[in-house]
Amino acid sequence: MTTTHSDSSSRTSHRTGRSTAAVTGLGAVATALVLAAPGAGAVPQNVGADPGRSMGITTPFGTTCTYQVRAAVNNTTQPVTFRDNNVMVGFNPPVVTPNGIVATTTWTPPNPGTHFISAEQGGVVVTSAPIEVRTGINAGTGCAVP
Repeated sequence: MTTTHSDSSSRTSHRTGRSTAAVTGLGAVATALVLAAPGAGAVPQNVGADPGRSMGITTPFGTTCTYQVRAAVNNTTQPVTFRDNNVMVGFNPPVVTPNGIVATTTWTPPNPGTHFISAEQGGVVVTSAPIEVRTGINAGTGCAVP
């Protein structure tokens, strides 16, 4: 009987160990889901401008032409503010509520030069890579940038 009792105890111990591991694993998954939830914190992930059908020798971005700007975000309800070189200029509109996990606006670069587009959500700012802008000729469906 001692052997049977020992085997039963051993089986119980293994089951308890597995149960504890399962509960611990579920706790880790639940914690990860809470941290990744949309309301957990506003953090823009990236921001960039789409040149669309624009063409140019050194850059597809030109003044007088309008481009789609998108920022990936993890908070679907908190507004996103767009800036060009730290100024809310050239965007229509400059403040948007995300549509799902993406905030989108349009941007018409106000002047030639190097531009950095930033998106701010909940006090967190993410900035694009440098975007070179030259004088553009709006061709309706695209932009010619000589």
